[in-house]
Amino acid sequence: MKRFSLASEMIQYQDKSFGNKLTYIFDLVKNLLNEKPGLVSTNLSESLKAEKNIQLDEYINKLIKEHTNLTVETLLSAGIPGAIMVFPFNRNHVFLPEMIRDNYYIKDEKKILKESVGLKGSVDLKAGKVEGIFATYKHTLYLDLSLLLLKLNLSAAQVTAIVMHELGHAFTYYEYANRLAQTNELLAQLAFDIHNGDNSPEKRQYIFKDLGATLQLSNEEIADLYSSNDKYILSSKIYKIYIHEVGKLGRISKYDQTNSEALADNFAVRQGYAKELVTALDILYKGSPYENSLTFALFWASELIFDFIIIPAFIVALISTGMIPAAAVYALGFIGIYIISGSVSFKDMTYDEIKQRYNRIRLGAVTALKNTDLKEDQVKDIINQLEAIESIMDDTKTYLPIKEHVMNLLNPFSWRINNEISKQQNLEEIGSNQLFIHSAKLKHGI
Repeated sequence: MKRFSLASEMIQYQDKSFGNKLTYIFDLVKNLLNEKPGLVSTNLSESLKAEKNIQLDEYINKLIKEHTNLTVETLLSAGIPGAIMVFPFNRNHVFLPEMIRDNYYIKDEKKILKESVGLKGSVDLKAGKVEGIFATYKHTLYLDLSLLLLKLNLSAAQVTAIVMHELGHAFTYYEYANRLAQTNELLAQLAFDIHNGDNSPEKRQYIFKDLGATLQLSNEEIADLYSSNDKYILSSKIYKIYIHEVGKLGRISKYDQTNSEALADNFAVRQGYAKELVTALDILYKGSPYENSLTFALFWASELIFDFIIIPAFIVALISTGMIPAAAVYALGFIGIYIISGSVSFKDMTYDEIKQRYNRIRLGAVTALKNTDLKEDQVKDIINQLEAIESIMDDTKTYLPIKEHVMNLLNPFSWRINNEISKQQNLEEIGSNQLFIHSAKLKHGI
């Protein structure tokens, strides 16, 4: 049984009208950049306004508002390839780069929060739109189009995929907030009724059915909840249900660090841009050890030479000259750094390893095929995207530094974390396996 699985709560697969409009404007920009190579992002808007009578940033903001109802302010001159600020942020947030701090002020954030008291937001999963108060919060979208379209030579569709990914950060933030708000309202009403003597089975049955739908409880669990006369049902029955599930899943949540990026990727997938997102990432990773055999070999060779020849030789040299205390300090320091840098428990897992990231995007596209209401052209498009992604995955390597291999062997906790991550990845594979692709092909005669 799944608990709070946002995968099942994601927006439905959308038609490409939103993406097509973004791609159209980025095509215009790319042509303009090719015609006038000296243009940079700072004067791009003015040039497009003069050439096509289109105010670029306002046009992008309007498109996003029209199709998602998110309020966005696009900045084209910040020198950041692509990023979005998810509300609420303040200018002193530790993850906020110094160059963009001036766009955020605590007083503005407090003012917005104060004005939001009593107002509600919701998410329309079918239309892929936010509503209510969620539609009023402003998000700053950073785009360096000259870098993306000219220097990196991404296609207009690939830049659209990147924009969809960034919008996904904001959208999934509200999906999660919406889910929690629904749950808390139901729990608050239930607690109020029970503790004020309104314990009628009919009313409680109605409330628990709503609660069960929100928390994804089984019918048996719902029946057990509303049939009980326990006054403290919130702290006993519900707690037991969830502690049992948490126990089954284990106590290691390292893989959860990837959720934000994975959900943002999934938003791009649901907009029809799985292939373009993967091909854009593939270009960005060219030259990395994941994509280039020479770089892969150089990384391994340099690590071997530095960690197993240069550092030990330096320590031996200190010992041979009688500097034993210094040698001991250097040796202990090196061992400590080696353990920390090689242990998965200290690893930043904001992003999946790139081949696994491609695979999760692929699985998101497979999941979209489960929607029986998809039109034939949508199914064909998804299958074509899957074939392109699988081709890229075949050419992508899995790179793991030597120190991580060593620590996985020597550190039981690192092994346990990797084992748990592997189990969760296997569950994702099972949930969106090849049978859904074959079934879709058979249904539509592909």
